[in-house]
Amino acid sequence: MDYNPIELLYFAINHHGFKILSDDGKFIELEGGYTIEIEKRKLFKLLQNGAVIAPFDEVYDLCQFIIKDMEANG
Repeated sequence: MDYNPIELLYFAINHHGFKILSDDGKFIELEGGYTIEIEKRKLFKLLQNGAVIAPFDEVYDLCQFIIKDMEANG
């Protein structure tokens, strides 16, 4: 089954209730200082307050990281 990881990213953002503050198609700014940069079709870079946190090639792992970080830093 072929899927579009970028569409999955938007679905996951909505599913987890992350609030999008801005979106220019390359950078998605979320509440909490998180920014997701869409680097390639299957590569996303997570930034927080402008600092690079990590690259992710799986939307699930990216969302789980944000959820755990939000829980830890409330």
